[in-house]
Amino acid sequence: DLIVPVHGSLGAVACEWCKAPMDFDEFCEEVRTKVKDIYDVDESAPTESTNIACPSCGKAGVKPTTVLYGSSLPEAFFEHFERDVPTFDLLIIAGTSLTVGPANQVAAQ
Repeated sequence: DLIVPVHGSLGAVACEWCKAPMDFDEFCEEVRTKVKDIYDVDESAPTESTNIACPSCGKAGVKPTTVLYGSSLPEAFFEHFERDVPTFDLLIIAGTSLTVGPANQVAAQ
């Protein structure tokens, strides 16, 4: 079975600068202690947000591995597209309108 999350995942965290992964639970704790609670639910939350620094490079670029509009898709998408898609007997595409490339080219292949 092969599943390629084209637009990343909310369940994985990495640095946008150096690409080093960060432990998900550690990231959640950093969010809880460094990001302002705009809904006033957590009384222990800070009153102002501060950056979450990457443990590897120190830059403020740690976030879930989701791909935002205008950003490049993960290299794995292109690798699987070229190598694996032509060999598929069945391809299931879910959760997309197929209006934005290059992901919309998969169905045409």
